[in-house]
Amino acid sequence: MNKVIAALLLIASTSCFSQIDSLRHYYKQGMAAYEQKDYSGFLQNMQKADSFRALYPPIIYNIGAGYALAGNAETAAQYLKTYLTINSQVDFAADTDFAGIKGSEPFLSAVKLAAELSERITASQHYKAIEGVQHIEAIGVHESRGTLFLGDVWARKVYQYIDDQLTVLFDFEDQPELYSVMGIDVDEKNNKLWICSAALPQTQGFSESMEGSSSVFSYDLKTQAIQHHGSLSDGHTFGDLIVSRSGKVYISDGGANQIYTIDDSDKIVVFADLSAKTLNLQGLTFDESGKNVFIADYILGVFKLNLDSRELTKMEFATDIPFKGIDGLYYHKKALFAIQNGTKPIRVTQLFLNKEETAVDNYAAFDQNTKYLNEPTQGFIYKRIMVYIANSPWADYNDHNEFVGTSDLLLRQIMIK
Repeated sequence: MNKVIAALLLIASTSCFSQIDSLRHYYKQGMAAYEQKDYSGFLQNMQKADSFRALYPPIIYNIGAGYALAGNAETAAQYLKTYLTINSQVDFAADTDFAGIKGSEPFLSAVKLAAELSERITASQHYKAIEGVQHIEAIGVHESRGTLFLGDVWARKVYQYIDDQLTVLFDFEDQPELYSVMGIDVDEKNNKLWICSAALPQTQGFSESMEGSSSVFSYDLKTQAIQHHGSLSDGHTFGDLIVSRSGKVYISDGGANQIYTIDDSDKIVVFADLSAKTLNLQGLTFDESGKNVFIADYILGVFKLNLDSRELTKMEFATDIPFKGIDGLYYHKKALFAIQNGTKPIRVTQLFLNKEETAVDNYAAFDQNTKYLNEPTQGFIYKRIMVYIANSPWADYNDHNEFVGTSDLLLRQIMIK
């Protein structure tokens, strides 16, 4: 057993405590069986644990090891490859659990996949370095003006950046329920900026009373009027928002796993409850027609939501394509550009869709395993380039969740067809 994998803490991202308890129970039972060299019991318990929390990396790895110990090279490699799309930098070749299948074709194909997923790829160029900000997570663009808008997690500020000049539009001193800014989008038709925020431990002035709270604001770019559309408390983490061509707003909630919108009275309301099928909603992007929204689930991959029927479909990924850990998500000409900061290594990829746009058939990594990806979060597509935040400084907090970073914001650009 790879000691790094076996030692990982078992933390479940689910709201059901009974599921957490069951997952922990079977995981512990499996590890106990492994220590007794009862490899059949080890595999069975890991499979049971997997039924309570799909795609939890240590369990996926252990199921692959269990099949390898049973001499089933093909199935072992299938699970191992799924794990590698999450973390290709584990030294599984040195793990004695796989010794019995090392010479097999399935295992060698897993070795090849790990090398491909760990390759250092640099396809982007420097776009801008912006001084005077602290922890930028969200970014948007006013295309006709070429104006950038930035949202700060720690400082709880919304900025405008144009002609190399940075200006604060508003902050939490003006609007106390503006928490960490997580999503920004521009409604050019109505000349309005939309912002969603969430109270996180990294939010300046965070207190227990704020925990689980999220809010939505709009800013009139002509009159400079700020409108607070409301806040939700207790279990909500707004992660991103987008605005349709008609000006309708959609907001993802990674805590409650719902999609919200703003009703005719300018208040937050549920548009679609996706909690039965999703685990951690993040980035949003419209398809070409504007009738469907692709939604990143940080754990499960990508879903497609029809805005008329509100039917949710899970996007299928071809074997060996990394699907997990997607934050920012952007559609362009039958492809999705995905910022994957929840994988090892971190990467920015282009996911090629099938004709029906129901599955991901292939992919290409633009940036992968490079030093400047630390850590990428969100971006936008503008005039045949994709611009994205390369270094959102989540690691630059001390033990008291106080921001101590000093680096400039780095934006990268990728030329697209």
